[in-house]
Amino acid sequence: MYHSQFAPNFNHRAGDRLEAADLPLLHQLRTELLSHPMPESLSIPDSLPIPDLLQAGMSALRSPPQKILEKVERWSQTVPLYQDTLLARMKAGCAWEALPTISRKEIAEHPELLVPDDQDLSRMIIYRTTGTTGHPLLVPHHPVAAASYQIMIQAALHKIGIQPRFEAGRVACLLVGAQRRTVTYPTVLTAWNQAGFAKLNLNPNEWREPNHREKYLADFAPEILTGDPVSFSVLAELPIDLRPKAMISTAVAMSPSLKTALEARFQAPIVDWYSLTETGPLGY
Repeated sequence: MYHSQFAPNFNHRAGDRLEAADLPLLHQLRTELLSHPMPESLSIPDSLPIPDLLQAGMSALRSPPQKILEKVERWSQTVPLYQDTLLARMKAGCAWEALPTISRKEIAEHPELLVPDDQDLSRMIIYRTTGTTGHPLLVPHHPVAAASYQIMIQAALHKIGIQPRFEAGRVACLLVGAQRRTVTYPTVLTAWNQAGFAKLNLNPNEWREPNHREKYLADFAPEILTGDPVSFSVLAELPIDLRPKAMISTAVAMSPSLKTALEARFQAPIVDWYSLTETGPLGY
């Protein structure tokens, strides 16, 4: 992927930094997500007034899975910020919906207080947010948490009946952007059986020849594509016969008309993926 005659002018190198001991954790997550149906969206009649809507929404929060409660209890003892905000309340049996939340403010001002005391700091990775919805942030992260995105993508695709072939020697995913300048690199993803991955920028200035964009994508024929509505719109204009098994749209909302047009153009389902650097994946 790096040495292809049609490769872009890659400007970065990256890897997933996973270790052998991480793989059982990711395998367990994959098993849990694929073997248990994910909950459907809460079904609430449109005619309900706002107070009743809020009440219906809160009812879904009153009985979180035991696994969530166990995690929160553990974090209340190991995460400095939660030791101050949650520990006493958890010990007192505070109701779930009454537990205090945090905001971007805490992450921006004291990210170190969100790092568990029992973590090996040598494995920390830092994500820089774009600041699209607020001030840019530096978010402490962990390789296993980052790789969990891939497992959740698999679970979402499995839910709609799609099972891509993620294996060594094949390209699992190409992340396409359409920006004036952004980080670009190829790598392999351990959680997807060492399958290939590349982050690309469709800006023609990032390629030796403009037509290398479609030649590169056609040569590596990824199982899935990820990107945002803008980059997918640019991709749709290229003279390329690309047939991914699915396209996952992130970053900003996908309009119904563009979703319909893209599905017709690429003959693939569009998954509108909602995720924040601060939180990880939320829904699709």
